[in-house]
Amino acid sequence: MMALGILLFLFLYLLLSLWATVKSYSFAQRRWRRGWIGGGVALLVMYHLVFWDWIPVYWMHKHYCETEAGFWVYKTPEQWIKENPNAEGNVGGNSLPPAEGVTNQMDRKYRYWITPYIYSESIGMHPFYEINKKELRLVDGRTRKLLARSVEFYRGPGGEFGKDGYRIWLTWGKRNCGPVSTFDGISYDPEKHFSGYDGMFGIYERKILKLSKGNVQ
Repeated sequence: MMALGILLFLFLYLLLSLWATVKSYSFAQRRWRRGWIGGGVALLVMYHLVFWDWIPVYWMHKHYCETEAGFWVYKTPEQWIKENPNAEGNVGGNSLPPAEGVTNQMDRKYRYWITPYIYSESIGMHPFYEINKKELRLVDGRTRKLLARSVEFYRGPGGEFGKDGYRIWLTWGKRNCGPVSTFDGISYDPEKHFSGYDGMFGIYERKILKLSKGNVQ
């Protein structure tokens, strides 16, 4: 219902913009014989009243994707298990420490242990208007060294920091930075299909957890 209301609003606003542009063109043409100036000014005013954030948000999202986003592996799951043979078959179960987290209006951070040896950290931030940053880290709990890390940026309203849900034009196109695997829509495989850099991180996390389980069912 909300989506229908948003589309109706955009349609009516488009009609209003066309009407204002035509009227301004006609006035400027009669008064100064420069109709295109009047029409252009009206069109720019109507555009910026609602869509003022479109270009800045798209540009900043592109900048973040090119300069900060990515997925990095510092040690493969196989290599870590080989170096930590005692971790195989020991996933902790209900004995794992409780999750820890801090949330406020600007960011969100929490940590949870996936095994007695490894914990995962998730850090959410809001670096720019209607752009959300999500950083994931997988850490060796004994050495405090990173095993893998991902940084992803999402454009448009929604998630923890979404403000104006009606600004659907900010979600048009590819909202995140990372690649998206091909999916036929029928046979989903969590080990192969992913969306974005945080999806790639999820595959890594599931793989190291699977190797840590060993023969444990």
